[in-house]
This record gives sequence, structure tokens and C-alpha cells, in this order.
Amino acid sequence: MDHPCDACGNRPAEIRVTEVARGRVEERMLCRACAAKLGVDSGSHAVFSVSKLVAGMGDQAAPNGLERVDAVSCQSCGLRYAEFRDSGKLGCPECYRAFSKDLAVLIRRLHGALRHSGRGPGERSAEQAIRLELASLRNQLAEAVAKEAYEGAARLRDRIRELKTPGTDSEEEIP
Repeated sequence: MDHPCDACGNRPAEIRVTEVARGRVEERMLCRACAAKLGVDSGSHAVFSVSKLVAGMGDQAAPNGLERVDAVSCQSCGLRYAEFRDSGKLGCPECYRAFSKDLAVLIRRLHGALRHSGRGPGERSAEQAIRLELASLRNQLAEAVAKEAYEGAARLRDRIRELKTPGTDSEEEIP
């Protein structure tokens, strides 16, 4: 027996849609008509864009009605909030100020907070930094041993031992 569409319950489901939201995974079986309404094409590939995501969230971001929010516009570039909501793109840096209240709601929903708490561009995690330092120290150690600079090699060896922690390094123990 065919599985009925989870949305309408009438037609047989032909498309499986997996949604991940707020840490939960939800699978739904949809008929072609209901899938098309949700933006899923017949090839089972989601028609997704950030602008559609932002536009959908923007509808929920205006508790006092969309008319009031849609009327707000940026004084610098003239972009109206309704245009931003439709495109998902701001017009200029001043748009952040003009739409700050509603953007704060969107950012909180998308990111979970208003302040960035992760790594910045080009930053390395502490573990990555240690691995890079260990690799550099090992190269220096090999050069020191090759040059028979044993005192320097001993200092490098000691520093490598300080950085190594159990489970982070699979190489052999340093003599």
C-alpha cells in the first residue's frame, strides 16, 4: 500500500523531504502537488535560497503587522523593508540601522544569538594551532639533530613533550 501524503493525506506520497530545524530532524512524505507548494521540485531537490528563508522568517518577525514594517525604508539607499524581505538582500550598510529592530529578530532566529561566538575568519582552533606548532617543532628538531646541535634539540624535545597530550598525537614517542 502506498503511503499517503503527510500534508494533504489524500494523494500517494512520492517525495521524501528531510527538514532539520532547531537540532531536530523531521522526515515527511509528500505528494507532488504538496511538494511543489513547499518549493520542492519533482526531482526531489529542494528549491532553496537564503532570500526565501529570510523572507519566510520576516513574516514572523513583525508582531505588529507587516504593513508597518514594510513601510520602513533606508534613508540612505531608499530600500524598503518589503523589498529586503522579498530579496533577502540589504541595499547598503545603513540598512542595518534602518531595519535594526527587525534584523535583530531575524539574526537571533538564524544564529541563535546577536553576538558572534565562534571563530573568526582565518582563526584556528587551539587544537589546530598545537598541531601546527608540533609539526614546526619536529622539523626544527630534525634539523638540530642533523646539525648535531644537541642542546637545542633537547629544548625542542622538551617543548614537544609539553605540547603533546594523550590522544592528540599518534606518532612515536620522542627520545
